[in-house]
Amino acid sequence: WQRGIELLGFGLILATILLFDRHSVWPGWRAVLPVAGAALVLLAARRESLWTGTPAVQWLGSRSYSIYLWHWPLVVALDYLERLRDPLWVAVAVCAWLLFGLLSYRFVETPARRQLTRLNGWGSAVVLILTLALLSVLAQQVRKHGFPERLPEAVAKIEAERSNTNPRRDECLDADARCIYGAEPVRVILLGDSHADALVTALQAALPEGRGGVLFRGESVCPIVFGLRSNEGKSEECEALNAQLERESVQLPAGVPVVVVGRTANYLNGGQPGDKRPNFNFGTPYEEIDAHYLREFREHYVATMCRLAEQRPLYLVRPTPEMPADVPTRLGRAMIFGQERRFVLPLADYHRRQSFVWAMQDEVVERCGARLLDPLPYLCVDGLCPGEQNGRPLYRDDNHITEFGNRRLIPMFRQIFEAEERNGIAASRAEQPRG
Repeated sequence: WQRGIELLGFGLILATILLFDRHSVWPGWRAVLPVAGAALVLLAARRESLWTGTPAVQWLGSRSYSIYLWHWPLVVALDYLERLRDPLWVAVAVCAWLLFGLLSYRFVETPARRQLTRLNGWGSAVVLILTLALLSVLAQQVRKHGFPERLPEAVAKIEAERSNTNPRRDECLDADARCIYGAEPVRVILLGDSHADALVTALQAALPEGRGGVLFRGESVCPIVFGLRSNEGKSEECEALNAQLERESVQLPAGVPVVVVGRTANYLNGGQPGDKRPNFNFGTPYEEIDAHYLREFREHYVATMCRLAEQRPLYLVRPTPEMPADVPTRLGRAMIFGQERRFVLPLADYHRRQSFVWAMQDEVVERCGARLLDPLPYLCVDGLCPGEQNGRPLYRDDNHITEFGNRRLIPMFRQIFEAEERNGIAASRAEQPRG
């Protein structure tokens, strides 16, 4: 029975290595496999085992906790230096784990264990309380503010752009919220996800003479598509928002322009590389994003946009560029290491990712008379879309534009009101009696 339990335990550990990859959500239920595997190996306790009983394995096992404590800082360091996929650097890091683990075991773990065993109950309680108090204070500091003074001032300014977001995001990026940016009367309606939230203040700034307001309805990770249903474990708030908008679409102010913004390609290409299961369905769940799912999504998307366009002008914003890396993080690291680096997205890469979304939007224009707003002329130049301007990030991560970056799009949004003004003048002239 010992041999059988040990084999089962190592089988679970091996399954962890073979079945999971960097796309697997962790920890969640997947953590059960390696933990259960290790527990079974310990339960078997086969001293004569070739897997656990040899001197080399015993030596490694005795020092395994100190090695474990060292491995993560070194993994973070490799990622910080962008060497996590370099085999030579990884091999050096593994050797460093063993060396630092050995030194920690010899000079920290073993002496500490000996000293702690000499303490009585009160002494152990005091050490435990002091340790927990120190860790709690440090954890709260990191959770709330971190230690910004650890960074040079120039790098701290770059890092601060990560928080340069819509000040009403927590309040308004919610399925149940109905926020007006500015004052009534509502001059324009904005629908969308967190990408719409990132642009709403630019739309407000484009209002003629600053008068009127923007009605915003949105939810994070949520395409505006009526009839959409959330897959199990996904955003039920998105399903609720679309149901509300479908019911209320006829009640929205008639004649007021509607602007739709979304990170639609992310819902059609998978949220992460290798992620093929869609977040949403339209009655029949799909196990992967395939041609059938794309066709059904397109049909519902076009139908939704046409319904929105029935009683009011509809504007579709072309997707904003998404950077290949987290801009503030990579820009700050480059500055720390004295490197001159630019973070750009080639337009060719943009069009490869967004081609299906563009095709859907073009179909809405053709069938429903919607109008397009293209951010590329304002965000890209000479075939490249930069992630920063004069060393200041335009993005707070790899895809959300900051409040600094969205100022570039104010002229794009002004086109809405210029068009409405022209249409109003034309209508006024048409109503005048002929002399």
